[in-house]
Amino acid sequence: MLLIPMAQGIVALRQSDQLLQQGRLLQAAQLRLRAGKGLFWQSEDLIEQAGKIFLQAQQAQLSIESLRPLYVRHRLSYAGKLTLAQAYAQAGYVTMANQLRQELADSGYLPLILYPLLLESFQSTHQFLEARKTLEKLMMLQPHFPLWRYRYGLILLTTQPEEAKKILKEIVANDVTYKDGIEKLLDPLERSQSEDMGYQLLQAGRGLASIGEWTLAEEAFYRAVSIRPDYAEAWAYLGLAKFRNAFSDLTPNNSPNTETTSLIPDESADHPIGWLRDRSGLAEIRNALWLKPQSQVALVFETQYWLERGYPQIALKSATKAVKIYPKDEAVLENYAQVLAQNGALESAWQVFHEIFQITDQKTEAAKSLLRFDIQNEYQLWEEALPLARTLTYQNPGDVESLDLLAQVLFSLNYLERATEILAQALRLDPNYAPAHLHLGIIYLQNNRINDAIREFNHVIQIAPNTPIAYQAQRILVNYLP
Repeated sequence: MLLIPMAQGIVALRQSDQLLQQGRLLQAAQLRLRAGKGLFWQSEDLIEQAGKIFLQAQQAQLSIESLRPLYVRHRLSYAGKLTLAQAYAQAGYVTMANQLRQELADSGYLPLILYPLLLESFQSTHQFLEARKTLEKLMMLQPHFPLWRYRYGLILLTTQPEEAKKILKEIVANDVTYKDGIEKLLDPLERSQSEDMGYQLLQAGRGLASIGEWTLAEEAFYRAVSIRPDYAEAWAYLGLAKFRNAFSDLTPNNSPNTETTSLIPDESADHPIGWLRDRSGLAEIRNALWLKPQSQVALVFETQYWLERGYPQIALKSATKAVKIYPKDEAVLENYAQVLAQNGALESAWQVFHEIFQITDQKTEAAKSLLRFDIQNEYQLWEEALPLARTLTYQNPGDVESLDLLAQVLFSLNYLERATEILAQALRLDPNYAPAHLHLGIIYLQNNRINDAIREFNHVIQIAPNTPIAYQAQRILVNYLP
């Protein structure tokens, strides 16, 4: 009697192998399960194989249904548990996926692969206590690997800024690789010299934001307002961080995402916290203005919010208010000029940029801002942008940003070969300067050098992950390349 199901199992297994070779994964997995019923001594192995094939076929739920009974009965191998964890993650059951990964890593199975996965998941979901515990395990496994200690220091900045400073300075003393980044990160804290924890956390958050760690920055700002609920600037920065995290992957035209954004808030509401039902950050920025109507940072952030969301007319209201209160503030004036440009008033915006250039002590930075305006709006490229860019590179021959701006002007004037030469010069000075790689990729795309363009865009994503320039490279890859 056993021979018939065994024979059927053998046939099903052969058919499954054939379908697998043909790429018909769903049917192959189903036949694997059928084979397991006849070949009972291989049943568990065949079920695990079926679960893995279901996962490859993007059928995470079927993979879970196949593997979970074995897991409950403690009959699933380590490799099978890893497959089940991947299926949970693919199906959106992040907590269950992390529980399995934690179990596997704690038992010694692929800890140097699984713990970093857990770390990224915990940090992205704001489970910072779990992230710290995971980093502690990684530091025990690799005590001389500076990355884990560096990441630990970053997380510690959100709760104990002074202790984090000690750890990060120790890293700099032993490894110059992190020197520039850590100095930039700690600069706001070093300047503050305040014992007020709310203020320290605000400065720690600003430092984290300066290196693109917006998730951690949001946590630091949140803790700052928890300690000091009346701290308007901390509320404004919290709103900015939430905005950066919620809308880090905007569409190319910055159109609103209806899944995460509610309607424009009711201006007549008594208190701003109820204005939005989402995590966009506007409610926190408006709360800052409710606490301190003349807050410079809150007005600037509100302007940036509406500008980047694609509502330049609304942005103009807060920008105009800010410039009336702070008529000589360079950041406010530049914000105002950007809003004017987005509203089509290019001549007025250009005049504001020139006003900034006249009053500032930072002439080089003001010239760069003016150049960016000219390039973005294709405004006075011959008359102003080209001679200004050449002057900048002459005055600052080793400055890759100036070279990149000159290349952008040349590209806009259709001097593609010369622009390519300038970008190559910039990259010889700094091979990891992401904007130069992005603009070189755009030139390659223009010249139909598709493989070269793809290489440059992928390099941008690799060297500057989770940054606006990386998202721009991703959009180009998705929208313009095969």
